[in-house]
Amino acid sequence: MGILHAGVEALAADGAVHVGGIAEQEDAAHLEAIGDATREREAGVPAQRLTLLLSIAAVLFVSTFLCCGGQGESARNQAYEIAKAIQIFEPQHHRRPTSLNELVSAPRPIMQEIPLDPWGHAWLYVNPGVRSVGRVDVVSAGEDGVFFTGDDFGNWNE
Repeated sequence: MGILHAGVEALAADGAVHVGGIAEQEDAAHLEAIGDATREREAGVPAQRLTLLLSIAAVLFVSTFLCCGGQGESARNQAYEIAKAIQIFEPQHHRRPTSLNELVSAPRPIMQEIPLDPWGHAWLYVNPGVRSVGRVDVVSAGEDGVFFTGDDFGNWNE
């Protein structure tokens, strides 16, 4: 009752002749199990990637909020205040200011001084506004001090 490998006839215990034999059946079962495990592993990969991406996003959000949360709100509020001063300036002078300095140097100053943003940087005044269409943009460069990066704050609605 020897059991032989692929393509050779084998005599089974019941006396019947089988082509392939038990070893091949075991190999096929083993390959099927490997295939099942691979499919299960591959099915789990998108879920693992999604979990990883969500975790990274959460960490970035929390770290941005913790490092810039209070200062970011302060920057946004200051930008709105400067934009309001520009709105007051405009009807008095029949034009928008050419720079923020005009808000303090006009014959009837609107502001006593132009404050620095919460990180100690000067504000960027964009007229006409790019993000505040039809108005002006008052922009803080944010913590990194570089304009037009992800940590900028201003008088626009997000």
